[in-house]
Amino acid sequence: MELYVPDDVPRVAKRERIVLGGVHIVVPENAVGLGAIVFVKEGALEMLEGFTYEGIWPDPMSTWQLHELSAERDLHALTTKLPP
Repeated sequence: MELYVPDDVPRVAKRERIVLGGVHIVVPENAVGLGAIVFVKEGALEMLEGFTYEGIWPDPMSTWQLHELSAERDLHALTTKLPP
């Protein structure tokens, strides 16, 4: 799913590209849940790539929530301490 972020929304980092795995999607239509990879380009969300752990992708999805699988990741450190 490609995302559009308006130009007037503040960016989180000046880095050209960040790819984050370990994202879990909770949906009522799939008891196991779904996984995702989040793509950030020039500090703004660019794309969300989703996949199933089991079964088919629910269509339509009534509601969904994103959760990080690892509580150990420090996103602030990721965007500020790594080299450009």
